[in-house]
Amino acid sequence: MKGNLIEWSSFNSLPPNNNRAVFIFIHSKKSRLSLKMENEIFTDGRVADILNMEFTNIKIDRYIDTDLFKYYRNLYKLMNRRDGNEPICIFATESLEPFYATGYMPKSSRGDILGFRELLDIVLDKYRVERDTLIETGKEIIGHLNRKESKIQATKFDLNILNRTLKLHIEELFDKRYGGFGDEIKFLNSSVLDLMLSLDGEERDLALFTLKSMAEGGIFNSKWFYRYGTESWDYATSESLNYQNGLMAKVYIRAYEISKDSTFKDVATNILDNIEVEGLTSLDSIIADALLYGARFDSRYLTRALSILDTILSERYINRVLYHIDGIDGYLEDFAYLGLALLNSYRISGSGDYLIFSQNILNLAIETLYEGGRWRFSNRIELYEDIYDIDYPSSISIIVELMEQIMEFVEEDYSSIISRTLQINSYSLMRQPLSSPNLAKVLRVHLKGEKRC
Repeated sequence: MKGNLIEWSSFNSLPPNNNRAVFIFIHSKKSRLSLKMENEIFTDGRVADILNMEFTNIKIDRYIDTDLFKYYRNLYKLMNRRDGNEPICIFATESLEPFYATGYMPKSSRGDILGFRELLDIVLDKYRVERDTLIETGKEIIGHLNRKESKIQATKFDLNILNRTLKLHIEELFDKRYGGFGDEIKFLNSSVLDLMLSLDGEERDLALFTLKSMAEGGIFNSKWFYRYGTESWDYATSESLNYQNGLMAKVYIRAYEISKDSTFKDVATNILDNIEVEGLTSLDSIIADALLYGARFDSRYLTRALSILDTILSERYINRVLYHIDGIDGYLEDFAYLGLALLNSYRISGSGDYLIFSQNILNLAIETLYEGGRWRFSNRIELYEDIYDIDYPSSISIIVELMEQIMEFVEEDYSSIISRTLQINSYSLMRQPLSSPNLAKVLRVHLKGEKRC
């Protein structure tokens, strides 16, 4: 395999005033289509010559520069009116005003499918002839993305209405034949299944049915779940993500605790025995938390969970600064997931140090990222977190869950922050709760006055 021939620049150190359009490639090492583009397109000499001579090229790893990934994924959705995932290709002006966004592309055109090589010619031609128009269009797109609502569409919370809405939406969308949600392709949807397990009656039974169907399908290979499967939960991709498997292990443990069916326990055990850390604070905290759940029935998982958390605290929490990875300040998801895992480690181990660290992490998040009910995802760019669970539960839902739970053990009262955060998001929560299943689950606990999620 030939090497990547593209000259990549850093997002934080763009060459000044070179009048070149900017090409931004957002990828991940575990994305099959990302690797395919790199191997087929960026090893091509002609493509490399054009990109290196005519463009400034930026490469973004979605899991390392998570704030940039979220920002450009939002731009992609705004420009294409549909969700996107890696790989994402953005073309922008030298000042980073975006004017074109696309996903995976073949190297050359095939029938009606435009190829990357041909797209470069189109982009270059438009940038030479219509640069001023592209700049203005890009500014309008950014302005629309960053627009703040002048009025908050607050909606009164009502537990009965929320429960009815959840049950109605589940009934409308649920696949009664195979379980889960979706047609040709089904994703793991761990937070939706977790929410369903917290409901009573039929919804809980539907979740248990789905989890058993998934465990028996090709989407599970006896060690881990693949990223997505077919309608009948058969094999569809070789991609598998550790953090998603950590979340699934927690759901299967809850299913075991509810049903006492050892099948669910066996699935969770197989996952936890094969799960690996990623070297990123948020994702490693998800894995540690899953191991802590496993420690409920097998104490050997506690040792590994505490080792992961101790490593994060010693290597990525330095002088009251939390890091996502070396050299990158922590995102909201790092504070939220680490804080919750530390609280759970205190519950299981009884070590008060973990409770102190958990509250310190929470207070630091509030100090640096909280703005009157809204939460910044990072301070590097203007990016506010939303409440939607796309690949994993939203940072807002996790930090609200942390605040709800930690008040059982500390004197500080976070109620006003919880209430303000929920109020700002009340309109979406009450109308489309399945889009934010983890926060909907937390809201139900909040409205019932319970302590645990």
